[in-house]
Amino acid sequence: MGPAPNCYDCSLGYTYPECRRDDRILPCVLMTERLIESWGPETIAAMITEPVFGAAAFFPPPEYLPQLVDMLHQHDIFWICDEVLVGFAKMGKWFAHQLFGDLKPDLMTVAKGIVSSALPAGGVVVSKEIADFMGKYRWMHVGTFNAHPLSMAAVCANLKVMIDENAPEKAQTAGEYFGAKLRELETKHKTLGLVSGNGVLWTVELVKNKETRERFVVADRRSSYSDDISRYPTSIVGAKCRGKGVILTGFTPNTLRIGFSVFVSKEDMDKAIDALDYALTYLDTLA
Repeated sequence: MGPAPNCYDCSLGYTYPECRRDDRILPCVLMTERLIESWGPETIAAMITEPVFGAAAFFPPPEYLPQLVDMLHQHDIFWICDEVLVGFAKMGKWFAHQLFGDLKPDLMTVAKGIVSSALPAGGVVVSKEIADFMGKYRWMHVGTFNAHPLSMAAVCANLKVMIDENAPEKAQTAGEYFGAKLRELETKHKTLGLVSGNGVLWTVELVKNKETRERFVVADRRSSYSDDISRYPTSIVGAKCRGKGVILTGFTPNTLRIGFSVFVSKEDMDKAIDALDYALTYLDTLA
């Protein structure tokens, strides 16, 4: 596992964008390459990445993915792009990796947004190169419930609606409106350290001090959740938002992950912003 490209709290101790002066390779990509060289590139078939880190809730710098993919291919290592959470229009593009340029995954995992329902559906998209190679051999992947007619009908209907309604454009439009509202809160609240996102997936970094980026929970993404999590800022904000009829939370102690439907209304976005404003007003008193 390579170091995460989290520029708000770099695990390698660097500061972005100074770390990329003279257009050099990002330190997190360089460290990943050193790990690969230590193990031996010939022992590594592929590297899996999310183009946007969904559960960990942060957005990498724009250079990260292009540099990483280029480095992997220089070592003859496949790139597996995990679009399970962030794919299918959520980011204002059909797939999140398209935000970072003309990148072509060797393999791409998909699920969730492909069906947009409680019915199970997922798959793997492979490049023509891999498909041609596998076509030369007897290759079979079977399972009892593969291609279940009910799930496949939902997939087809879901994709037809998303194509007919131009879901990526709707997500982009919603994101422009919601992002502007979030950035208004960023200037208003002392505990809102950073807003990042696109389309209908956003993250909000919660801090005690904007200048020093001091966290409420020092362990942050390394937290074991073994203590009183009701004191975590995500728990506090979530409880206050629920009082306003809005469900909002995060997988990490100091970071909110905000996601909503591609077809969200302005009224619902305004309701969410109002609830978050209310919750942050209380959190400000604890900083």
